[in-house]
Amino acid sequence: MSNKVTLTDPPPPFIGGDVDIKEKVEHEENAYQEEHIALKSQFDDLTAWQALKTFKVININGNILANKGFIRQFGTTTDATGAQILDAAWISSWSAIQSVGQIIAMTTMHFLSDRYGRRIAMFTLWFILALSVMTESLASQPWHWLIGKLLAGVGVGALQATVPAYIAELAPTRIRGALLLAYSFSFGLGGFIGPLALRELNLKHPYAWRIPILSQWGQIGLMLAIYIFLPESPWYCARRNLDQKGKALLTRLYGKVPGYDIEYEWQLIHNVLDEEKRQAEENGHRRTIASTIPLTLQQFTGLALIYTYSTSDPLAVFADFFQAAGQKDPFLTTLIVNSIKLVVIVGGALLADKFGRRVIVLTACSLCWVGLMVIGGLGLVPINDKVGSVLILFACVWNAGSTSLGGLGWAYVGETSSSRLRSKTAGFAAAISCVFGVAFGVGVPYMLNANYTDLGLKTAFFFAGISLPVIIAAWFMLPETSRRSPAELDELFERGIKPWRFAKTKTQVQLDLETRVNRT
Repeated sequence: MSNKVTLTDPPPPFIGGDVDIKEKVEHEENAYQEEHIALKSQFDDLTAWQALKTFKVININGNILANKGFIRQFGTTTDATGAQILDAAWISSWSAIQSVGQIIAMTTMHFLSDRYGRRIAMFTLWFILALSVMTESLASQPWHWLIGKLLAGVGVGALQATVPAYIAELAPTRIRGALLLAYSFSFGLGGFIGPLALRELNLKHPYAWRIPILSQWGQIGLMLAIYIFLPESPWYCARRNLDQKGKALLTRLYGKVPGYDIEYEWQLIHNVLDEEKRQAEENGHRRTIASTIPLTLQQFTGLALIYTYSTSDPLAVFADFFQAAGQKDPFLTTLIVNSIKLVVIVGGALLADKFGRRVIVLTACSLCWVGLMVIGGLGLVPINDKVGSVLILFACVWNAGSTSLGGLGWAYVGETSSSRLRSKTAGFAAAISCVFGVAFGVGVPYMLNANYTDLGLKTAFFFAGISLPVIIAAWFMLPETSRRSPAELDELFERGIKPWRFAKTKTQVQLDLETRVNRT
């Protein structure tokens, strides 16, 4: 492109966190003999706090299975005492169909997102989620709930394939990780508030199961109110050559930021996309594989075993072990587990940009593996109060690690993928995780069930075994993405830098930016 912004056309300088507005420096004859394409904004080098000041950045379905009214409405079988219970086949189907819905959305949503824009994709996922809530609100038969769960899966999958990519495209580089973790925090907060509300309902109105379902309309309404005011992504406009619209969006988003040069930043986006297009074939596979590792590790380290079957479903066999440890209330167990999740997510948001994504993910999966080995070992001894206390402790250790994998997994999905393929990569990475989720979700009940393998806690050894090779691979394949602009990541992948050396490698993009700043 003949009009690319180069080092001889610097933007207004940003020095020490305070904007110093100056006229653009005149071209110097001895600046460079060769033309260097600008690929990094000076705003990318702000600290997280400077970025915040400068830019002024402004789960009920699973737990309801324990509700007496829900069981009375949808229970189709009885236990040994003659009490009405939910049929295990329906429970398994509801869980599997939601994951199937997620896979459908994750592998198809990028077509809509790339063709018509992020806003249209978000309005579409909102409509699907609204349709799922309507179906659940009117459900009276198990198959009605099955349809609702399918729609919920499609809606959540569409959200997971769209929102992380949207955040990655709009967030300033130095707070991008924190904002992506805030996305995970919203899921964790829902996981905390949902069981809490259901617990109170269970105590006061144990058969009023539709109340929490109807309360979801409030969340649907809030989503719509937010989505109406969300801007389109400038990166989408650049990919579609919608220059006027893209510049207008940058003006709306950052026009009041002192020193922010709209023309320069807009051309910067084009430069990055052009550079990515040139190197796409060489680095596409490495980036896609890297984006899938954390979420896949979360599945391989026993998500289906410990989290799903210890909290969401009180009828699951694994819940018996928590009850043996003195925890008789499945709702309270859920609150404890989700409280840990919230603390870990907040901690991750504060530490991810300081210490890096890679070290946290590798530490997290190692914690999960240790937790699995201890939990599996506890399956070899009789369960008593002391053993049960150790079980809960290491289940919490595992949960802290798994939560970190899930939270940073979405950060990797948003950051590791190239800008031009971000929505496709996000959908693919999330879909791979869900495929394993479906497989493990179907298989784990048979491992736990007394009528089949009856492995109990020893099932943890299975996940420890299959996760170990993936954990080892992560040490050699997972790059460090924190504090890196899209152009810097492009360069590091193109140069073939080893993933474990990403953090310490000085990029040409950085050197060019330092030269521009020094010259101004």
